[in-house]
Amino acid sequence: MPAEPVEIGPPEPAPPAAVPPTRPTSPESGAADLEESPGWDLAAIIRGWSRWSASQAPDLASKLGPLLPSALDGPGVLVIEPSPGYNWVVDACERPELRQRIESALRGWLGRPVEIRFVRPEVVQSPAPPRHPAEIARDDGIGDDWLVKLIVERFEAKPVRVDVDDEPASQTL
Repeated sequence: MPAEPVEIGPPEPAPPAAVPPTRPTSPESGAADLEESPGWDLAAIIRGWSRWSASQAPDLASKLGPLLPSALDGPGVLVIEPSPGYNWVVDACERPELRQRIESALRGWLGRPVEIRFVRPEVVQSPAPPRHPAEIARDDGIGDDWLVKLIVERFEAKPVRVDVDDEPASQTL
């Protein structure tokens, strides 16, 4: 008995695997796009801030970590304050290229255009204790120096003058 010829056709395609739909992520927002947006609610933004900021690129996350949202100022304006002692982070974040990256990442997370405004906390100086007249006479105007003023402002420091005796200590054998 002769064998019947069998026609071989193209193989049937396999059924498609179930792949969950993904949203495209930008390099700025990273995994933050996959998190649910807190909307335009300050309490929800504050709750999600640390997780969102940690999910950013390392150079951006290091700047966002010590910052915290403090208010919503009108439509689309998020007010951000530094933690105490981190005023220098605001200086870095106010640079146009970094500000743009932060606003872009926030736009991806919040799902809306966002403008940020940085607010430094008011520096409250306690009244100085009364000074001895001899100290007043020795004051050489170091507090008027522009560099000292800049350092005091940036590092939230307090200028202190240290007097050192010029005479070497007597040595006994």
